[in-house]
Amino acid sequence: MYKLKKIFALLIVLSAVLSGLPAMAAEDAAELYNSRVAAKAAQMEQKYGVTIKYPGPNPNYVGIGPGTLNTMDSSLDKIGPALVKRLSAWSREYTGRRLVLDFTFRPSFDHIAENALAGYTPELSLMEFVVPTPGSNSFISGCTPIAITHEFGHLFYEFIVNAHRGENLRQNWSRLNGQGYSGRFVMSTHASSYAAVTLEEDFAETFAFALIMTRPGLSMSARMLNSQGGDTRLGLKVKYLETLIRKYTPEAADTLENIAKSRNVKSSAVWNGMSFSGTSLEFMGYTAPHNVIKPLLRYLGITAAKTPLWEPEIGGWDVAASGGRRYLVFPSGSSAELA
Repeated sequence: MYKLKKIFALLIVLSAVLSGLPAMAAEDAAELYNSRVAAKAAQMEQKYGVTIKYPGPNPNYVGIGPGTLNTMDSSLDKIGPALVKRLSAWSREYTGRRLVLDFTFRPSFDHIAENALAGYTPELSLMEFVVPTPGSNSFISGCTPIAITHEFGHLFYEFIVNAHRGENLRQNWSRLNGQGYSGRFVMSTHASSYAAVTLEEDFAETFAFALIMTRPGLSMSARMLNSQGGDTRLGLKVKYLETLIRKYTPEAADTLENIAKSRNVKSSAVWNGMSFSGTSLEFMGYTAPHNVIKPLLRYLGITAAKTPLWEPEIGGWDVAASGGRRYLVFPSGSSAELA
């Protein structure tokens, strides 16, 4: 019997409070809003072979917005529709259940004191992406590019371990890692500090970073090569991922193309004459996360003098604040004062 286990990735949570609806009768607004979400969900279910579930905060409005689904759609595109569909089909074969991507409410979180979780439960064929209950002060969703690809990294791991046991994935990965998992982060070995926790998290983080860190400022390419131009342990892990994809999911050519982009990425992104780098840029090239800016500004103690402007080329909001100051505010909760 497959042992029950639930794999979680640490994330902070995103507000799902709904606002900015069209100026029309409440009943008509609710119908329009809900139909947009339902239409986007149906499109994605057909595209990826999954079921999408989401809660409603009240009888009139669903608990997520079209922008939330746009974020997930763009992230799954990074993984590659062919690979997502293959993994979804295998999950159904293995469990007898269609893969469910479930946006779920949990009790309100204090985003300073406690992180929420996105999780994957293999035997239930279930991925959960936590959104806060309406009215909470949390501002970030479990539906982020890195979180989504991370959970699919766990699914890819389960696919290899269970459908292709002759691969000896755990032994091969342990050899590439070259050390135990004590939580000690090594830049040339681990994609992130979270990757140093367990082998499974290392695999999922490497999978996620190889697919998401493909834009200037979102770079791990320098950490994949040593000073002599050879592969570091991190670089070898990424190459092994490519081997697994090529060997067991040959239809996923678009996934391999996306990973290849991670090898030649500038270490910083320049916007407004300033350089930025790090995972705070993960929304670069995406639409603005659904309705998070108000609780985010409250958290940062910034009072906007006018409506913040989303800047997709850097993945943050340009905020003109009271007192004449300007800030670049990222969905992760970090910010930088602009000159």
